[in-house]
Amino acid sequence: MTDAVKNIISGETRLIKLLLRLYLLIVLGGLFCPTACLADSTKAYLNAKEALARRDYAIGVKNYYRFVSFSEIVLSNSIKITDLAAAREFFEDASSSGDKSDHAKLFLALIDRITDNVDKAHEQIDFLREQHPRSLLLAYVKGELHLSQNQVAEAKPHFDWILNAAANSSFAVITRSLLDFYAGTDETAGEERKKFLLAAANRNWDLLEIDQAIRFFEIIARDFPHEQEAFKSLVQIYLDLDNTAKAREVYERWKSANTGILLAPVAQANFHCALEEYAEAAGILRKLLAADADNVQLKVILADCLFNLDDYEGALPLYQDLLVISPDDTGVVHRLKTCLAALGKFDETVALFESLAAGGSTNPWFQLELAELYLQAGNYDQSEVYFDLLSSAENPYSDYAAEMSAQIAQYRHEKALEEYEKAERLASAQKDQAAQKTPVAGSITARPSSDRVREVQVEELRKIMAIYE
Repeated sequence: MTDAVKNIISGETRLIKLLLRLYLLIVLGGLFCPTACLADSTKAYLNAKEALARRDYAIGVKNYYRFVSFSEIVLSNSIKITDLAAAREFFEDASSSGDKSDHAKLFLALIDRITDNVDKAHEQIDFLREQHPRSLLLAYVKGELHLSQNQVAEAKPHFDWILNAAANSSFAVITRSLLDFYAGTDETAGEERKKFLLAAANRNWDLLEIDQAIRFFEIIARDFPHEQEAFKSLVQIYLDLDNTAKAREVYERWKSANTGILLAPVAQANFHCALEEYAEAAGILRKLLAADADNVQLKVILADCLFNLDDYEGALPLYQDLLVISPDDTGVVHRLKTCLAALGKFDETVALFESLAAGGSTNPWFQLELAELYLQAGNYDQSEVYFDLLSSAENPYSDYAAEMSAQIAQYRHEKALEEYEKAERLASAQKDQAAQKTPVAGSITARPSSDRVREVQVEELRKIMAIYE
């Protein structure tokens, strides 16, 4: 046994003893066995769970790290956090004690890497590497941490250092295997690697681990530039995230390397709509609708495209068709109303809401629109009917409707008062004129005088006024 090994075993440096123990633990445990790492990945998870259950946290974290590094089975981050909660608590407590603090920090870094707490993992590893810059294990973990985030350029210096410093070590063997699998340095493993990456990407997507799904799809897009599924999935994910700039960038990347069509026609139209390229989308949709005239989905998308292009005449018949299918769809009704208003079709707008109200719809917005349309047309009686109806029921517009009913009543009261005063003035003027006239002897008796007519009118107005008193 050499003096160097004696020094390590004797414990001259706590962290070096730790690294040696962990190194032997990982190697003997099979983590750095490249021929078995993929086949045994599922077993590694079961072993990790068993070790964690018996509170053997070092073995548990080691096997968990092996599992996430190579398995095509993807767990949600919430599951990983739950699985490792007790181990984290154990190592956090241990990190405060002098004898085991470095040991605990290393395992906390592995837990942070497993649970995608990347910044914290980097911080822990960097702290340990400052003390021991020649550690192969720490260099490996640092490189793998970068690789887990698809940072191949950042990972390679650490892996290259391992390959140069210890070319025949188990660290070098697993480093080459990891680079082959994630960085694509071994072309013979291409299909197997692509299959693994696609499975991992889609699994993460299913679990709504979007950042991890993007990471895997981006690796595939980079290393397999003709793999349609990866590009298509990335476009959809970025559109779902409202990141249209990235969606466009991925689409252009595909076009620059391929002559084939990436998206199906409907997906292509949706892509153009998301980018607000409505004219391009409408061109595709018109062709599709010509071949499938009853397709409701195509009508919805095309109608909205034309609406956004201010082509209200083109959108109008599409929205009318959609209203027949979904008469209570307020979105369709609102856009149909906008189209009719833009085309100056006021009577058709009134007829639209009359038909909706007559159809038994309980949507209070339809009644509100009809009340306001009647008000706009000067039909105060009908307007007041619908405002009264809205104000007497529980709905979002009841307070507003009550206020409008009161305003209409006040307006009609004021108009009646004006008419009454006007009639009074006219009757008074006519009496004055009659008093000034000299009767003509022997003249024929005339029809009832206009004074009597005005008296009748004034009496009618008094009755109207009494209603509002």
